[in-house]
Amino acid sequence: MKDIASLAIPATTLCRLLQYADAHQAELNAGELAAMAIEEWLARTEGGEVPGIRLRGYQWKKVFLPEGTQLRVWNRSGYAYAEVIGDNIVHLGNAVSPHEFICRCKGISRSAWSEVALLFPGENHWRGADAVRRELARPREPQVARTPAAAPSPPEQPGPKFSSVLPPPVQRLPRIPPIPTQAHLQPDIHAIVSAENAQLNSPDRRKVHRRQEDLLLD
Repeated sequence: MKDIASLAIPATTLCRLLQYADAHQAELNAGELAAMAIEEWLARTEGGEVPGIRLRGYQWKKVFLPEGTQLRVWNRSGYAYAEVIGDNIVHLGNAVSPHEFICRCKGISRSAWSEVALLFPGENHWRGADAVRRELARPREPQVARTPAAAPSPPEQPGPKFSSVLPPPVQRLPRIPPIPTQAHLQPDIHAIVSAENAQLNSPDRRKVHRRQEDLLLD
């Protein structure tokens, strides 16, 4: 009895393995199928073949299906699967063409391009066969090296404009004499005070005051 050890593999790879075992009704379980695939890969690698380069497959008109490509068709009971093994499309152990695969699954003749979905090795999404064919038939535009566009030159700054016409002379406002204030209209206070002081100090006033004093003494 061989020793059994667990090995971590991607969940998508495990799902594909379980779908293949269910679709082909294989007598071996998923673990035994995985062991067979690993041993086959080791045998090819030790034999000198470069792993990862698939040299075998099925040529479907202009679409090449490399070995390991899965085909899927929907029927009343669910999905039916086929796989490219070697140079043939194998369904339930029989080599079939895409049209025969459709007839066996649906029971009627239909266009395989519109009914078959493809899952290429290393991919995780199914694609319609007709979409793959149209993608390959689409002409590819040649890639032309684009030269960087030259930077635009800065706009020229306009120079100062000189005019030969002299500006009009500035009109000056007429000079207005100052308005006389209230201080100028009032009489000179200093002049009035000086006149009064002169009257007090005059000889006539002294005589008058002297006479009054003499009368009092008399």
